[in-house]
Amino acid sequence: MKEIPYSSEGESLPEQGATSELGSSLFDLQNPGDIGDRMNVDKGFAIVQYLERRDPHDPSFEEAKAKIEGAYRAVKARELANDRARELAKAQNIEELKKMTGSQGLKLDERLGLSASDSIGPLVSENSRAPVYKLNVGEVTKEPIKARTTST
Repeated sequence: MKEIPYSSEGESLPEQGATSELGSSLFDLQNPGDIGDRMNVDKGFAIVQYLERRDPHDPSFEEAKAKIEGAYRAVKARELANDRARELAKAQNIEELKKMTGSQGLKLDERLGLSASDSIGPLVSENSRAPVYKLNVGEVTKEPIKARTTST
């Protein structure tokens, strides 16, 4: 059981993302106490219940501070991840990439014999995998490949 903090319609729900079916079903409920239908989510299933309504208001300092800190941390985390990915993309070959990932405490995932229909981690669409299939065996991409995630 997990409680989601107060949120506005269209706002990202923690661990669900902005376009979450869960979020839209929550705002379909009309009255406190209403319960939604069962729906599948990434790690099982969910049933939403409308617990309490809070009318729009000017946020308190603590509410605003927490929201701004969260947004700032998310932006900084993306920047750091992009910087790290650009550094790793500077590797000239697979051996150099292995050394770089090992020194950063990262795990390198090598796969042989991938077909066009195989997903590669978060690269689930054909478009997101296309740069990988253009590489020669042992070649390292010169630009990081951005994967879409469910969080931000």
